[in-house]
Amino acid sequence: MKYRKLNRLLDDKIMAGIILGWLSNIPKMILDTIMYKLGFSKFFCWHETAGVMIAQQWLTGVHGVIIGAFMDYFFAGTLGVIMIYFLYYFGNNRYLILKGTAISIFAWVFMCIIFNRSKDQHEYQID
Repeated sequence: MKYRKLNRLLDDKIMAGIILGWLSNIPKMILDTIMYKLGFSKFFCWHETAGVMIAQQWLTGVHGVIIGAFMDYFFAGTLGVIMIYFLYYFGNNRYLILKGTAISIFAWVFMCIIFNRSKDQHEYQID
């Protein structure tokens, strides 16, 4: 009975994209947390995403983490929906690796343009 509800939920392309985007965000979060805790990265990814929306003095606090988490999962869900529709319209039976790479490169460039819109964004220090 509960599998039938899950199948109906995943039949909707938008919900399937959001769920798959959120699930694909989990390995990124694990890797980013490890890199941040080991000192390879000075910033946690939620600080970076929050830097687009709020002032620098709020980034290191709870506000920055909460807003950054919402934005990160919003972007992940959006990219999941884009990927679902991209595969729907261009087919999902051939060249999946190439199509996934194309979407990833597009997302990377798009995110870099958004996150690097101001030069002074990376001048804050996280304690």
